[in-house]
Amino acid sequence: MTNLLPPSKIAVVRNFYTARFVTILATILALCAVFALISLVPAYWALMLEGRVLTPVAAPYDATTIQNDRLAVIEGMSYTTLLGSLLDASTSPSAALSRVLAQRPAGVVVSHVSYAPGTITIGGTAGAGPLNTYRTALTDDSLFSKVSVPVNALIGADQGNFTITVTGNF
Repeated sequence: MTNLLPPSKIAVVRNFYTARFVTILATILALCAVFALISLVPAYWALMLEGRVLTPVAAPYDATTIQNDRLAVIEGMSYTTLLGSLLDASTSPSAALSRVLAQRPAGVVVSHVSYAPGTITIGGTAGAGPLNTYRTALTDDSLFSKVSVPVNALIGADQGNFTITVTGNF
């Protein structure tokens, strides 16, 4: 169609559509601004009314509140100390536990495991032969500095019940 209109009319049509586009864009932006203003008015009213309606109340600090706060801080410090020993270990406790359980031979049933920093205690049931094999395998592992098994468990005097204490830097 542009090739049918003279150049002066093409300029008039182009200016008309440009003005229309600018007018629609300005209307959309004005509507967005009004919408933003309307959405912020309730928040403004809430902030203005808060100062008039709500009055700050000072919290009473009596002896029991202070004592309870001190006990909570002491409890938090004990948790920090306990977890700090796990974080400071040169080898992770989970790696040490997995190595202890991975070396368990057939015939050894582990019923409970307990961990304290630097010490793993394993309890369960086993015959004298498999228990001695398990003790030897743990002793040969360089991660563990000391492996102790009561003699009565090694000779089978406790009806197969045993407790192994493994110590090391973990």
